[in-house]
Amino acid sequence: MKTLAISLSFLMFALAGNVTAQSWRRGENLMFNGSFDNEDDPLSGWTYNYSFLYQREATEFDSRHYEENHERVEVLEHEGGRRNVLRLKANPPAGTKVDGPPIPIDSDGRYRLTMYAKTSGPNVRLIIEGYMWRPGIRPHDGIPKLTELRKTFRSKPVYFGSQSDGNFSNVTGGWSRGVREFPDKDMSRQALRAWERTEFAVLHVVAILGKPTGSLYIDDVVLERIE
Repeated sequence: MKTLAISLSFLMFALAGNVTAQSWRRGENLMFNGSFDNEDDPLSGWTYNYSFLYQREATEFDSRHYEENHERVEVLEHEGGRRNVLRLKANPPAGTKVDGPPIPIDSDGRYRLTMYAKTSGPNVRLIIEGYMWRPGIRPHDGIPKLTELRKTFRSKPVYFGSQSDGNFSNVTGGWSRGVREFPDKDMSRQALRAWERTEFAVLHVVAILGKPTGSLYIDDVVLERIE
């Protein structure tokens, strides 16, 4: 039943293409496949295989460190009492990364992203990145590829527990809930201009530093509009 709801959500997302200020509902989860339980592909919508980047000119996304990234990412049926859990294996020094589906947003709104995470080794940097259509790309319905988009915005990290600052999310060995509301209400003028150009929000996850072995685990990613 949960998978059916996600499938219907994805269908509406693909047909809608854009979100308007009039269409949002408080409490509605905008994230596609944030519980990693899509029956056809548990990683549907998420970017974790970056090998396609090495078949074209270098871009802002390009780095040979991630050519075999997809071999270190998987969804586990069970982990620590939770089901369908995203796992990123440690890969020092560059780390292992995933990017969530580009979710259409309204730059007039504010949003809250939450998730559960734990680690048995690597630390993690969890941020929300904003994107707009790349010049020369015709906007279309459905989930765009990252290579069709240009980065516009970067949030502060998602923090867990009592943490309130720092460049990393500092998850612990037990499940805890992380939260990030964005954009900040006290943004600089330059940051505000960047946010006003933003059309999509993407969760960017890098399991990096910390211990050189072990894994990062993530589950139940939720994105809601709050204002």
